[in-house]
Amino acid sequence: VSRETAAQLFAHEATRVFHDRLVDDVDRMQFHAFLSDDLHNYFKVSWTAEKLCREPVMFGDFLDMHAPSVGRVYRYVANKKKLASILEEYHNRLTMGSQEKPLVFFIEAVEHITRAARVFRQPGGHMMMVGLDGTGKASSTELACHISHCELYKLNITKNYTHADFRDDLKKVFHMAGVQGAKTVLLLNDADIIMESFL
Repeated sequence: VSRETAAQLFAHEATRVFHDRLVDDVDRMQFHAFLSDDLHNYFKVSWTAEKLCREPVMFGDFLDMHAPSVGRVYRYVANKKKLASILEEYHNRLTMGSQEKPLVFFIEAVEHITRAARVFRQPGGHMMMVGLDGTGKASSTELACHISHCELYKLNITKNYTHADFRDDLKKVFHMAGVQGAKTVLLLNDADIIMESFL
């Protein structure tokens, strides 16, 4: 492994662990300044905070669509356009035969899907995506779930859905994940939280 590859991996993982939790642009810029300094001090690479902010480093283990889930290799993504076309192919396979609208793979969507796929591949991984309705959070999560070979579980909210129904759904998810050992993603959106007691 070259020094530059190690620096890219360090930058990517530090960004996923720290930067993705920040909500303020000033804090994000400060993070990139710290990261730039650490990359220079420990890896002897000169990447400015502006470059790190403008050109985020991305890694993924799903670039080879034919690789088995177990033998995937975590690789640096150099070509963002190629990554978008790979994600589009995954989406086409996921929605084959359905009338679902196509996704637009702009850079932010690609980054969100890549982040979610990374989280879903980790043991005990979990995440919360916050944003306006209709911005593609659920679609990004479904695609990342498909890429990561996880079972997706969504609540089936009806007019008479109660707290007891919610507990039953949680039991099903726990059975899938704990007893059956299936990699399971529980997708809850704000419309599913019809009672505060769900939280």
